[in-house]
Amino acid sequence: CMKMNEEEMSDNEILPSLSSSTASSSTSEAKTFVYIRDEAKGWVPATLQNRDEGDTVIVECDDGKMKTIKLKDYGPTRQLPLQCINSTHGKIESDLRDLPYLHEANVLYNLKERFEKKNAIYTRAHDRVLIAINPFRWIDGIYAEKERILYVDQLV
Repeated sequence: CMKMNEEEMSDNEILPSLSSSTASSSTSEAKTFVYIRDEAKGWVPATLQNRDEGDTVIVECDDGKMKTIKLKDYGPTRQLPLQCINSTHGKIESDLRDLPYLHEANVLYNLKERFEKKNAIYTRAHDRVLIAINPFRWIDGIYAEKERILYVDQLV
């Protein structure tokens, strides 16, 4: 995905997503990375494999399992949110400002992964918007002098 000015995009392109009409079953095309809902994890990354006739798509999850997704379960638009990270599939951004688009799946997945893998509880979503995750546990060193100076020097 590439960033564009809002004037250059139609209303349907502001939040990138994949509908059954744009899914392709061709293996020669570039891979399409999407998010799918998961009961245990919220949103998980997947790779579009092909589209069945009708209202379903087949995706491969990161664990290698194939799933058939009913697009009707994704609201009235019947669209899967795109990851918009192309060749860096699965990349976790250190700052939400670095995400090409801020949509629910992208933001929630990124926040969850940052916390689970790096104990990162703070991120910025805009120049003046800081998001903090309550870890519900103590994280050693997070308020140490070294960390405090890092945030003061770089973020304030």
